[in-house]
Amino acid sequence: MPAYRDYHKILGIGRDAGPDEIKQAYRSMAKKYHPDINDAPDAHERFIEITEAYEILINRDLHEYYIHREQRTDSEFMRARYEQARREAQESARRYSRMKFEKFQQEQEAFKKSGWHDLILVLRYMIRILIFPVIAVFFALPLISEEVSEHPTGYVIFWLLACLLIVFVINHWKGYLKIDAFYYHLSDIRKFWKDTSRKTQQECYYCPGQKAMVFPYKIQIFRIHSIQLQTFGSLDRRKAGSNREIKTVLIPRSRRAFIVHALVSMIKISVLISSMIFITRNPYARLSLPIGIVLGGAAAWIFLLLSGTRSKVSYLVSYGMMIKFSVWFLLIWFFHGYAFIFLFLDPMLEALLRLISADRLFIPLIKQYPALNNLFRNHYQLYMELPVFSVISPLFRWLL
Repeated sequence: MPAYRDYHKILGIGRDAGPDEIKQAYRSMAKKYHPDINDAPDAHERFIEITEAYEILINRDLHEYYIHREQRTDSEFMRARYEQARREAQESARRYSRMKFEKFQQEQEAFKKSGWHDLILVLRYMIRILIFPVIAVFFALPLISEEVSEHPTGYVIFWLLACLLIVFVINHWKGYLKIDAFYYHLSDIRKFWKDTSRKTQQECYYCPGQKAMVFPYKIQIFRIHSIQLQTFGSLDRRKAGSNREIKTVLIPRSRRAFIVHALVSMIKISVLISSMIFITRNPYARLSLPIGIVLGGAAAWIFLLLSGTRSKVSYLVSYGMMIKFSVWFLLIWFFHGYAFIFLFLDPMLEALLRLISADRLFIPLIKQYPALNNLFRNHYQLYMELPVFSVISPLFRWLL
């Protein structure tokens, strides 16, 4: 087996292919050569080859090393990392090849059904559309802003950024607004809305006295049993993971509660965006985000109170979350924009709070659905304490 394969040729793509094209080529070929549906004698090896090519090309650093490996002398560290990545990619492919094709499809289908595929796709389209006004702003800013034009570096930095964005657009122009197909269509949304009128015999938890519809509100919650650490021979070759038990709580919800909760999300998002746009005077401008969260929460609470509906995210209200919010408020007040550096320290704060209180600080202060309440009291949690994620995940849950 040669040390270096032509990974672009294996996936049938050009050497200038971007991440989107690499992913699409891999999905197409992985389905074609999966050993469970391809009876060819070399299907197993071909599948391993395809997965190895994908794992190398999708990693920016490894892709760069692979492209220029013959033109320069690289460090022993980079060569070792590259070879380790190749071995891990081959092992990953062998593991997938043993997986039944039905399960392989089910995993992809479950991701799309969850709605995350379409949501991420919408965000990607929005970013690609917004790139054009951003390019215009970067080109115009040094010409219309005295503060920027006074410094020669202002021209260089903003125009360089504009040029980089133009290069990105040119490289992806062929399928710029054809990233992928949406899983859900308008007909699916209409069918879902029609199905919400179908009721069960259960009573809605959020609107007492209302009959629940056939679509309950789902909350996934997990508990970590152990942390796993694998070592591959040297200090820099380690992989960490966790053994988790995941439970899904199904909470009966009526159509009325569903509509109220959707309106509440719209209120929160509107108030948050409005605060960030209209609160421009110092010293309050730098606090526009936390102020928006407080005002959005207050507006949502009033709306829920008037409609006689329980909040679907009241499980976020805990002493631990209040401490975290207070810490962020103070950081933003004293450190201004530099406070976001502490995104990487937030998991340490939460882990410390969980440790000293045995998770009690993160038990909801507001009474929850019995099954959910019991899980919180048995050390289950909503998200992993990871950099950035431990801040973004609660905020995203609160908004939506």
